[in-house]
Amino acid sequence: MHTWPDAIVGFDSRWWDGRLPDTPYAKSLRYYCTKATQGDDFTSAQFPLQWTKAEQLFGPARGAYAFHVYASNPVSAAVRYHNTVVANGGYGGFPPILDLEDTRAPASVAAVDRMWAQLQEMEQLAGRAVLCYTARWIFQRWAPYVQSRHGFYDRLLWEADPEPDTLEPGQWTKDKLAIVQVRLDFNPGGFNAVIDENHTEPGLFAAWAPTDAEDLVTVTLPRAVYDGLRGAVCS
Repeated sequence: MHTWPDAIVGFDSRWWDGRLPDTPYAKSLRYYCTKATQGDDFTSAQFPLQWTKAEQLFGPARGAYAFHVYASNPVSAAVRYHNTVVANGGYGGFPPILDLEDTRAPASVAAVDRMWAQLQEMEQLAGRAVLCYTARWIFQRWAPYVQSRHGFYDRLLWEADPEPDTLEPGQWTKDKLAIVQVRLDFNPGGFNAVIDENHTEPGLFAAWAPTDAEDLVTVTLPRAVYDGLRGAVCS
């Protein structure tokens, strides 16, 4: 299974109520991701609460995803996602996330074009590169239709489902692997709903969710300058 020895552990759950149990497992979790929108006509009713609670618990270590729907207008879907996130406090530290798992999308260039259109619009609105969220079992139907104009493989990848293979969803290389979903639909105890466990590459996590700790900076001043500042401050 793809992961990292010092992976950062987080979770995603559509139905999480914003509370963490007082258990060792819950205390090991460092971030949360959830669905914000689906297509151009659906917003998760749970999202506002989940987004607020995730910020209180994890600070910037949170991510929201848009579920791509082939039948929706891709530009309108991107706008809906962006407006939903902004209306609820703005983006977290994680990149904007596009979920590419619509089982009704045909195996065609047209389907890939619509995915790419939504990704591009999301990037324009957020001002950041999109993180693609998909799985081997579904993206392999579209991989043969990815053209040179589609830059999916230049983006980071969140591999959905256990036992993923970075080359199977398309041509993502291992250096693009950012998050791996390692366990699905389980309750480790104390949660109100089942969750999925995810592992994140430590370096990326540090960039997405930097700590608030401030570095102590020591400055050496000439004696005359020091005496002048000391006199001004103490007078």
